[in-house]
Amino acid sequence: MIYDLCIHVGNRINDVEFFLKVKKEFEKYNLNIQLFTEEPIQYFDLLDSEHIVVLPLKAEKNYSVAENIQYLSSLGISNFRSLYFTEQKKKQYSEKKSIEITNQKINNCRSLYKNVDTAKYYLTFASDELIVNVFRVFAKQNNGKILYSRYSVMPERIFISKSRDFILPKQQINFTEEDKKWANDYIENYTQKKTILWANPEDRNPKISQLFSNYFLKIFNVNKIIKLFANKRWRIAFFSLKVHTTRLINKYLSNFLYSKNCKNQFIYFPLHFPIDSQLTNRALPFLNQSCVVETVSYYLPFQYTLLVKEHPLARGYSQYLDLKHIANLPNVKLVHPYKNSHDLIKKAKAIVVINSSVGYEALMYKKPVITLGKSFYRGHDLTIDIESLYHLKDAFDRVENFTVDKSRFIDFVCKIKANTFDIKFSDISENNEKIISDFVYNLSCYFKNIN
Repeated sequence: MIYDLCIHVGNRINDVEFFLKVKKEFEKYNLNIQLFTEEPIQYFDLLDSEHIVVLPLKAEKNYSVAENIQYLSSLGISNFRSLYFTEQKKKQYSEKKSIEITNQKINNCRSLYKNVDTAKYYLTFASDELIVNVFRVFAKQNNGKILYSRYSVMPERIFISKSRDFILPKQQINFTEEDKKWANDYIENYTQKKTILWANPEDRNPKISQLFSNYFLKIFNVNKIIKLFANKRWRIAFFSLKVHTTRLINKYLSNFLYSKNCKNQFIYFPLHFPIDSQLTNRALPFLNQSCVVETVSYYLPFQYTLLVKEHPLARGYSQYLDLKHIANLPNVKLVHPYKNSHDLIKKAKAIVVINSSVGYEALMYKKPVITLGKSFYRGHDLTIDIESLYHLKDAFDRVENFTVDKSRFIDFVCKIKANTFDIKFSDISENNEKIISDFVYNLSCYFKNIN
């Protein structure tokens, strides 16, 4: 049997149950759906396990790293390290351990070859976690076409495309007055509310008592420690303790680096979450953000200060020494990550971004935006795009006379809406029937367009 679509569903039971209902809803459109997960779940026996592909925990045959590199090259994946690089950054694995884990996953994936039914298309998340990359291998070895999905810059709207990047068509589109009114209302509402795009950072700043009850009691849970020692996994407990303790120390020490105010004219530079695939996959040349900030500061016009702010959800993830290096630069101020970006954007002369969504927000305020990385708003005649840090001087020269065309930006917002789907995945745990029907309807429409 050849399925129309194989969906990577993760390994949480709520997600699996959601996508099982999605699979059933697809039957109304005469589409056969297969599901893929990386870990066996006890509930599978009670559900529709016939159409679920489970990545084996153990490979039928173990190939060497060299053999798997050759195998991946035959599938069009030439960089073995790219499979695990983001995962390595997140979990702080050693190079040896990262290679070992990745090689085992590829061996497990190869065990599925010719043992399962294939699909025409394979849908996964537009991220760079190891299991996502293993799913890509699974799709390629079955000669399937890969589709990606994730939230767009508009909350509760997702995009589906053949690329992991959110790429909008550059050709001009004639939108209706109704479309333009919607976009204008959206911009006004967004700027008035000063929306925090992804989450409330205060939720990630628990009190000491909460840290103790939620974290340390789990770490020192007697039964857990006994099980870890019994299974010779004691290193995991100590490693976890080390990582979390380091983040707490980074978070505490960084408080002494923040400037309370900046009276000078400034240009705003928002930092990325240091282990986000926005950096590790989509902006590798700018991975060391402290060095990028230092370079930008060298080209900064003398009358400006460079205002730098951590990602609000990244407190503790950024290394203290990196932040200290930034804070000690003579024409740079490091401000508290909980300062609302909207307030900084309004006061800034310009914004320099790698590929941050702050650049998109800055366009709402008609501020000049200098883009370094592969942002989705780059290349639409809305921003000052540079190909190299050598071009920063020219970019800063252009800032003085650069203006954002409001009508062009409104068309750009309309284009985002036209290329995304309105699906409130935040309610996925409720298995809301409307969410399921909307998701399936939109995806079936997408299929009609690509087939």
